[in-house]
Amino acid sequence: MSDELQLEFEADALGVEHPFGRFEITAANIARFCRQVGETNPLYTDTDAASRGPYGSLVAPPSMLLHVTPRDRVDANVRINGTRVDPDNIDLYAGMAIEPLEPLRAGDVLEMTGSVVDVFAKTGRSGWMVFVTHRVDFRNQHGRLAAIVRATVIHRDAAGAERPQHATRSAPARPDGCGGRA
Repeated sequence: MSDELQLEFEADALGVEHPFGRFEITAANIARFCRQVGETNPLYTDTDAASRGPYGSLVAPPSMLLHVTPRDRVDANVRINGTRVDPDNIDLYAGMAIEPLEPLRAGDVLEMTGSVVDVFAKTGRSGWMVFVTHRVDFRNQHGRLAAIVRATVIHRDAAGAERPQHATRSAPARPDGCGGRA
């Protein structure tokens, strides 16, 4: 058996946006989210205080987007040593980041689109790990990009296969800075 991990994926799929649907922000779902997570910031919980705040009205906490981010994943047809990796079979979340670009107000209708922005592999004591970074864009009813959520998920070598000495990549890194490599 070769000591090299063969990582393959459809490089042409990187950055291709797929529609995920719509989500309407309402005062009721802002209040429910704040209660569920114990959020007490008056910009999110108190209509009167929020009206005197920097946004002039009640806004949603950016973290609320994590609850509406689609759980379905865009598929880049990732294969390890010829075996397809199921995009919905996630072993670990390696990280999530929210980039709020505009206040999220009650009444906003957000259109969600998602894409795969990076795929890479690493090996460690427990075998190989494939990192796939997804991006979900939220555009408001005015067509403006209101927020970006990036999530990096890890697919692991569950079978504990032989550990390769190094990994190779079949596609170049994304030049636009999107991706999860630190």
